Amino acid sequence: MPVSHLPRALLCIGRPQRIALVAIESELAQYLRSVLLSAWPHATVCLIDGHSDCLADLRICVDAPLRPWPQSTLWLAELDRGNAPSRLSARLWRAPMPATPARLVHAVSTVLAAAKVGV
Repeated sequence: MPVSHLPRALLCIGRPQRIALVAIESELAQYLRSVLLSAWPHATVCLIDGHSDCLADLRICVDAPLRPWPQSTLWLAELDRGNAPSRLSARLWRAPMPATPARLVHAVSTVLAAAKVGV
């Protein structure tokens, strides 16, 4: 489902100010950035290496984090047929690949909603 067909309420659950793409190869980072900005056009999406610290509402990575980050983190893991993101710890979520636009926006919205209500 294209991002434009997602329910507006889902996109409004969390409005990230800043999303950090952590140690993600440039071609994938470009794809993720375009999907994220189409859902949240006022957000800032930055690419950082795995050792940098960055203030962000959400971090997205493709390798399991070696240490917990203070921000909510969405790990885009290996190929999987599942659709929903799963919570691994207080601030770490795992979402299956491939990250289609609808899946990615749904996963980010889920993580942001959980962080917002402090679940």
